[in-house]
Amino acid sequence: MSVNPVSNDLYLPEKQVTKPKKELDKDAFLRIMIEQLKNQDPTSPMDSDKFISQMAQFTMMEQLTNMNSRFEDLLQWQQLNYGSSLIGRKVLLVDGEGTVTGPVDKVQVTNGSVKVVVGGTAYDINKIVSVEA
Repeated sequence: MSVNPVSNDLYLPEKQVTKPKKELDKDAFLRIMIEQLKNQDPTSPMDSDKFISQMAQFTMMEQLTNMNSRFEDLLQWQQLNYGSSLIGRKVLLVDGEGTVTGPVDKVQVTNGSVKVVVGGTAYDINKIVSVEA
């Protein structure tokens, strides 16, 4: 008679494995700074100038991240405005290896991307090659 080995796999949930990030975000920067403060030598604490400098870097990085997000929103609104000006106009789109021609029926935002609808199919607004009146 064969006996199957006992394993904890059935009783313990799998550990969640986090994938390493390839870039540092503001959370990682803040964690590093907190670890520096927690592990500093009590006999020679961190220089206050260095701490202020790191806080300034953190604030600047956070503001740049916020600004980048706002620029992405602005780009989307500009593309939506441009797309709405194309409604009723005949456009030529390059989609893959083929081309599509027809009037723009409507404009929509799908998954953060602005698309024009031509002949019932949505195409990325960046695929437009020419516009006719």
